[in-house]
Amino acid sequence: MNVPNFRKIDFVTYKPGRSLLSSKKKVIKLSANESAFGAGERVRNILKNRNKNISKYPDSKFKKLIETISKKFNLNKEKIICGAGSDEIIQMICTLFLNKGDEVVVPQYSFLLYRIYAQIVGAKVNFSKEVNFKVSVGEILKKVGKNTKIVFIANPNNPTGTYLTKKELLKLRKKLNKKILLVVDDAYFEYMMNKDYSPALNIFKNFSNVFILRTFSKIHGLAALRVGWGYGDKKIIKELYKIKPPFNVNKFAQDCAVEALNDNKHIKNSIKHNTYWCKKIKSELQKYDITTNEVTANFFLLDFKNCKFSSNFISRKLENRGIILREMYAYGIKKISYNTEAVDKSFASNGTYFGTGDCRADYVMDMKVHNGFLYVTSSYNNSVFRINLATGVCDWSQGNIYFPRALSIRNDILYAFGYPNTRRMRTNLTRNLSTNTNIDCNNFYNDNTMSSVSSAIDASGNNLYVWWYNWGSRWSSISRYPIN
Repeated sequence: MNVPNFRKIDFVTYKPGRSLLSSKKKVIKLSANESAFGAGERVRNILKNRNKNISKYPDSKFKKLIETISKKFNLNKEKIICGAGSDEIIQMICTLFLNKGDEVVVPQYSFLLYRIYAQIVGAKVNFSKEVNFKVSVGEILKKVGKNTKIVFIANPNNPTGTYLTKKELLKLRKKLNKKILLVVDDAYFEYMMNKDYSPALNIFKNFSNVFILRTFSKIHGLAALRVGWGYGDKKIIKELYKIKPPFNVNKFAQDCAVEALNDNKHIKNSIKHNTYWCKKIKSELQKYDITTNEVTANFFLLDFKNCKFSSNFISRKLENRGIILREMYAYGIKKISYNTEAVDKSFASNGTYFGTGDCRADYVMDMKVHNGFLYVTSSYNNSVFRINLATGVCDWSQGNIYFPRALSIRNDILYAFGYPNTRRMRTNLTRNLSTNTNIDCNNFYNDNTMSSVSSAIDASGNNLYVWWYNWGSRWSSISRYPIN
């Protein structure tokens, strides 16, 4: 039976922070910027005493929740909409504003769902460079063109932890064309104690061309319930209600969100706890020459450029103790290692900052430059990934390839070989770079090579040549495979 044709998704998708370690039953998850305290007492009480009748649909207009939001922040109720997490509202905004050929601008290192939802509807994503991992107003303005419809920023920014001041935000809005929507994500605003910072809601409450996002997943500890909200012009909100799912926020989530907003004690304790431990942790990190952003939200971006230990070494040590951090590969930020030369200056001719990767011989195995992209095989995460040389952003990766070593590119076809294995992982990858589709080619392997590893690979004429090395017998051989 033939499968109907469907669209192939060929861009980097969202990968949540890991929650489990195979070797540990109990873990401390620090990979998703979640609340250290979890939900407050008022939320726990409402869950414990919850009416078990779940046969009725929830309020599709979120009347009680919107009234609570309006009262707490002194807002016009007609300018508020709720979603199953603020990410659903991001998706709705992209659906409402963007068509194929439109463009959005997002910072180089920013929340992945801005670019993902824009790409889903066919818009082009332009990445603005950051300066020392901070969003730059000037660089954003450089990327704005005649087709730009939306500029997305999070303030403070996720995952870098840096932020724009009130003065910088106002400058950005003033310099942008009035017809461009500025979307500002206030997800971590409660944690911000910095005097030159101001939440977007406080600055742009009466602006018709600014949309503000808020979430209950962070300081309120309701991440599992998926509830967030947005604030914008009444005309925008009216249209968003037309395209939102009818019952997108469940009743439990709405009721808990109301209680969370009213639990000032929990919010205050969470802020106090976060400020104390952020300062303490930052002080400890400095003893090991691990640099970070200043204390802002409830997370740090760790830079191991000056540390005698590599990020992978520290990550493995923490995982041995059941502590999970988050890798930055998907964001285009390479892990920084003490034993590799730091690429902390200009890499490409346009001065794009690439960060530093774990380029030890047992991690990055091979790389090729092709049509403005750098293709890399990495044995650390069993992947082949692609870096846009113009932006420094990793915009595609293929995992589940066991210990990929060598790669070659011929006529827009990428060939990558790894280890034969019994782990049900891919042994090779063939990808058409023109159509961004994978081609199945496991027939390249035969009995003569099943105990060997590919050490080098190249293509010439109509043949692919692979140099094999067998660690057990110490013999080497060259295989030739016909290709189109």
